[in-house]
Amino acid sequence: MRFLSDNTASACPEILAAMAAANHGRVPAYGEDEWSGRLERAFSDFFGTEVRAFLVSTGTAANALSLATLSPPYGAVFAHEEAHIATDECGAPGFFTGGAQLVLLPGDHGRLAPERFRSALAAHPTDLHRVQAAVLSLTQATECGTAYHRKDLTQLAEIAHERGLKVHMDGARFANAVAFLNCHPGDITWRSGIDVLSFGATKNGALAAEAVVFFDRSLVKGIASAPGTCSRSRGMPPYSCSPTSKAAYGSGTPNAPITWRSASPAPLGVRCCTRSKRTRCFSGSESSVASSCARRASSSTTGVRPRTVRRASSSRGISPNRTCRRSAPRSPACEAAQAARIMTACEARRGVTARAGSPSPVAARRAAPA
Repeated sequence: MRFLSDNTASACPEILAAMAAANHGRVPAYGEDEWSGRLERAFSDFFGTEVRAFLVSTGTAANALSLATLSPPYGAVFAHEEAHIATDECGAPGFFTGGAQLVLLPGDHGRLAPERFRSALAAHPTDLHRVQAAVLSLTQATECGTAYHRKDLTQLAEIAHERGLKVHMDGARFANAVAFLNCHPGDITWRSGIDVLSFGATKNGALAAEAVVFFDRSLVKGIASAPGTCSRSRGMPPYSCSPTSKAAYGSGTPNAPITWRSASPAPLGVRCCTRSKRTRCFSGSESSVASSCARRASSSTTGVRPRTVRRASSSRGISPNRTCRRSAPRSPACEAAQAARIMTACEARRGVTARAGSPSPVAARRAAPA
């Protein structure tokens, strides 16, 4: 018996044969090929329910993107102290969630006991100074080679859902668990309350092939708006930007629908949105962007042409966003219109709604005597 990682095993001959058979002719890329088109139907048939599935290359990517979908940056992810996300992923969950923290719990043989999890949730602080409970992550089969039975999974998921948490399953060795438990795949996933599954194939003979499987399909939109994934994949519906990006765009109608800029991921911390074929990118903290908006508006109202403002450096892969071109003359009416748009965006970003005909907060402060 060899106690080595299953990553050291060779690829499955049937998989190699299928890849060789598919390696002919010309087909569309980026998920538009016929095999990728059959993916969700195959997963749906396998699990016995309609699912959404997205291919990734590694188990770490599957786990990190799943958790980034389920947890906000201020979230807490509960997991076993020996879980792969805690011991072998080099901080990827925290990076892709934008700051979520792992809350690690002990448990015999790599498994979390329902009552221990319930006690940990009850003891977890809920005040605004602490990370908020967001996700329960379970490993099936575990790092110790054990497996959760359906009864335990159901109890854990019920406890999590009662407190508003989502349930993620790290299924890097999911096939081993199904074979050991001799059950239907749906019995230890969606029928037990699992919301998202990291489906592993690399440890079962595939070549760098994993998938993120959504049983709760309402969560799919989160995979496009997770930090570091400011994009939308082809074949996916258009998703709205976050309220912060809507207000920062400066259209005058912050609640209007905005779609993601392109299929290329934006650098972490940069928000890019498009309306009417126009794209703007924003970076920095909320206060710094609001202050920049106010300075630009003040310059416009005083007749001073604002200098070029770069929201994101072109060296980071995003075209610079210029408020005005020095070579293009602007009429006073144009400058006034620009100032009005900027102030609308700033006021919306700070949650201030200016009354019709009344001066904006910034204009009022400028007009007040020293």
